[in-house]
Amino acid sequence: MKRIAIRLDAGKSIGIGHLMRCMALAEGLQREEDVSVLFICRNRISIEEPFQVVYLDIPYPMTEGGYAVPSIRDEIEELAEVLSEYRIDCLIVDHYGADDNYFQCIRGAVPCLVCIDDSVRRHIPADIMINGNIYGTEAEYGSVPVQLLGGKYTLLRREFTGLSGRRLRQQIEDVYITSGGSDPLRFCERIAAALREKFDNIRIHVIAGAGFERDYVRNLKDTGVTVHTDANMLQCMQDADLFISGAGSTLYELAVTGTPSISYILADNQIRIAERMWKENCSAAGGRWEEFDSERLSAIFHNISDYETRRRMSERAQKTIHSDGALYAAAQIVSFLNGEGGE
Repeated sequence: MKRIAIRLDAGKSIGIGHLMRCMALAEGLQREEDVSVLFICRNRISIEEPFQVVYLDIPYPMTEGGYAVPSIRDEIEELAEVLSEYRIDCLIVDHYGADDNYFQCIRGAVPCLVCIDDSVRRHIPADIMINGNIYGTEAEYGSVPVQLLGGKYTLLRREFTGLSGRRLRQQIEDVYITSGGSDPLRFCERIAAALREKFDNIRIHVIAGAGFERDYVRNLKDTGVTVHTDANMLQCMQDADLFISGAGSTLYELAVTGTPSISYILADNQIRIAERMWKENCSAAGGRWEEFDSERLSAIFHNISDYETRRRMSERAQKTIHSDGALYAAAQIVSFLNGEGGE
């Protein structure tokens, strides 16, 4: 039995994307023979059965604005004890607080070390690097033996695996808008208002995350927008003729469902995803949010309203991001642990 541990932290304001992709990878690993998976965390998180969670005693720092992302090097000694106690064969780390020195310190405590990373250049003593971002193929990781890079290894939630094909309507009728878990920039409100002003023949939907304020949701509903709370994202994407979104990991889910999209850069950590998705024609370029202009949105909307434009985008996106990335990555990890090498 190969024992694999995944080290991450996630809270309401940070790390949800890390949790979702680690759950996807864990589920892929569980489908392999003779593999058990447990999670190691410092803050309380919601993990579905059958995964065990081991909590470190040292608390995770908090700030009034939510979870901080400081270095987690202060946990090395306790983590090493946990790895030994549970006889862990492989440690997978997905944490922005794990700097290169962290990996240097933990290297000798576990036979196999895996890093899930979003950067484009790191030199750490890992056995396997996973960067499933669309720009991952450009990353440089030195002499790391196994490098699982690009859209073939995008770690997506279970419901987004095994998808193929997409039937599009000739006309855009239902437009969905999403900003993620919260909307401090009032992205959804401004996009909805711009669409209502220019187009009266579409239905506008907003997906409200858990961090949306009640008054904000009420105001959206008062303008005639259909607001979805506790939304089934897969169903919404399959129902939509067009999605307008921030340029985060949601774009990968839109890609595998073949859903045409317009995306905006809402934060600096979305720049690389946005620019590559735009370049590959997997999403239409809205630009930086601080430069938003309703006339430009109107022009983009008119262009993407063309059926052939949307069809080409849909097909291109599904070819670029693979829906079974988590399964591919899991198979490569287990192959390495079994001494069979890797990609």
